[in-house]
Amino acid sequence: MAIIYKQKGGKQQSLTNAQKRFVVIALATGHGVTEVAGSLKTAFGIEVTPQALMRYNPLRVTGLSLSPELEKLFHTTRAKVVDEIAKTDLAHVAVRLRRLDGLYDEAVAKGQLKAAVTILTEARKIMDAFEEYDEGEPT
Repeated sequence: MAIIYKQKGGKQQSLTNAQKRFVVIALATGHGVTEVAGSLKTAFGIEVTPQALMRYNPLRVTGLSLSPELEKLFHTTRAKVVDEIAKTDLAHVAVRLRRLDGLYDEAVAKGQLKAAVTILTEARKIMDAFEEYDEGEPT
């Protein structure tokens, strides 16, 4: 089933293959459907509802009928993005904590206590993911 959209002037059409690929790549790289709908309007001058675009994400129930070619494009693109993120220093907890530690030291040295507290809060959020609680023990 083709997605019908309105082009400038009110004419209804289906997405072209290029537009479908645009949507799949955008969704695979982590953009939300509302953002992709806005990008389609900017790039192609077309209006598509965010709900209609959800069918181009094979990770959603509505995307289970995505063509094999577009599904492969989605997963290939997603794998590249995940790999690139893993290569980024800030993707690693130890690096983020080290940088936050440096920022905390700078803030304290400059007497910026509000910034120091904010930095401690961020560090705590990161560390919360790693805390292990004993079973049955209140936190």
